[in-house]
Amino acid sequence: MSDTASGQAPRLPAEIHLTATDPRFRSGLPTWLRVPLDGCTRGAIREAAVVLGELVGNAFDHAAPPYRVRVTGRSSGHLIRLSVTDSSPGPADGWQLGRGLRLVRAMCPQWGVEPARVRGIAGKTVWAQLRVLVPPSAAGRSS
Repeated sequence: MSDTASGQAPRLPAEIHLTATDPRFRSGLPTWLRVPLDGCTRGAIREAAVVLGELVGNAFDHAAPPYRVRVTGRSSGHLIRLSVTDSSPGPADGWQLGRGLRLVRAMCPQWGVEPARVRGIAGKTVWAQLRVLVPPSAAGRSS
């Protein structure tokens, strides 16, 4: 049985576009993540919300909209990729890890920054892979 009562089919990849900073979105991440991570434990959903919350918070604080927030899974199941794409160029020279990205680094075996486009605007994607004990339901995984 699933940890959620959403009654909706799991959906990976899950994606949302934000045209401006929205603190309500960040605080609602645990609820938003229940559908794409259906089948994962409550603890995994909380951890994903912490990691994605840090990525979203950094984008809201340091980058320009629009933003694309995305959750994907691997066909092997036990890694989920959490990412935020924004329309600001990559990290500036002399960029250093803040408290939030140190937390992401501690929780995720891999994370990084790569060039990307969001709605046709050059920017970057900051991503992290989180290990989960119980993967999302098979119906919702992508490769």
